[in-house]
Amino acid sequence: MTRKLTFTAFTLLMFFTGIRAQVIQVGLFTGVQLKRIVVIAERGNYTVTGDGVRITELLQSKGLRLEIRNNKIGIKSLESDFGSYAKVELRASTSPAILNVKGMVPETPANPYNDNFKFEISKGHIRIVNQVYIENYVAGVVEAESGKDRPTEYYKVQSIITRTYALTNFRRHIAEGFQLCDGVHCQVYNGRSRFVDAIPEAVKETRGMVLVDSDIELITAAFSSNCGGKTRNSEEVWSKALPYLVSVADTFCLNGDHARWEKSVSRHEWEKYKMKNPYGTAIKNGKGGLLDDTFSEFLYGKQDLNAIRKYFILNSTRFVIEEGPDSVRFSGQGFGHGVGLCQEGAIRMAELGYSYREILEYYYTGVHLIQLSTLNFFKWD
Repeated sequence: MTRKLTFTAFTLLMFFTGIRAQVIQVGLFTGVQLKRIVVIAERGNYTVTGDGVRITELLQSKGLRLEIRNNKIGIKSLESDFGSYAKVELRASTSPAILNVKGMVPETPANPYNDNFKFEISKGHIRIVNQVYIENYVAGVVEAESGKDRPTEYYKVQSIITRTYALTNFRRHIAEGFQLCDGVHCQVYNGRSRFVDAIPEAVKETRGMVLVDSDIELITAAFSSNCGGKTRNSEEVWSKALPYLVSVADTFCLNGDHARWEKSVSRHEWEKYKMKNPYGTAIKNGKGGLLDDTFSEFLYGKQDLNAIRKYFILNSTRFVIEEGPDSVRFSGQGFGHGVGLCQEGAIRMAELGYSYREILEYYYTGVHLIQLSTLNFFKWD
């Protein structure tokens, strides 16, 4: 019996072979209209090119200022003005190489990034693309998404789902000149991992590991901060049912920092909302212990929950509403969409001694953990 690789998997396979293998194009400072930036070679040296021609060598501890001049990028050092170019590239000439990037107009925090860079003008501001090796990217995302003082097994879990998610969505911003952004729309990426020694080690130990479904397709490795005691089916949030994103009971997250929450608003704000949304208000009040999505939706209606959450900036759609004479209180559970892996539940499982494989199999139904390179095995007619 023969098997054909699907188009999606084949495309990914081709992407991760050859000279471009293992590189992700990440748009930095997305949403910020940068007019002037400063870059400093924090470690190693960089060759600087303008429109494909070598301009200079940026040595370790030295810096450059890049700014918009007549719709091009002007380059200056303390000693020289190197002119203006449509496209500027900084490519590492030593390894490892780390470039510190800071926005000056407008001002942004200075963040260090691994590997190579491309700078162009896009819609009147400087577009920065970090051409970063995927394992360096994964380590940076794990640090941004996980924080400090987590069990090593949890860092392995986050490494695998970060890598899988990136490869599944690597064409998300292709029309904008890069593949992934650095914000919550893709995965939060603030540069290289530098605060937690255990993270690079966890990334190294899980190098190349990805999650696939029964058809050997990379899965959508969704995750949220806290599911509130029960994860959700993917079709409840995104309309499309996926066999590996099905609801599972989760008692591990019930004592997490984001397990329960409350928010109060004035009665005036509530009445103003109801005037603008006459069909999006609660039909009755309710109290309870562990909330279930079906219970909340019975009380208020699924669309009502989404509308109320967005309007009042609530943590989740798992809540009840208590109306008082002067204020209205929302009492809820969970933080985020609740689909896929629950981060606070996974952290607790790791603390209790579960392995990264057991944790992944708990939250993603019927998946397989494989090396990306083994996708080659399924390429035959």
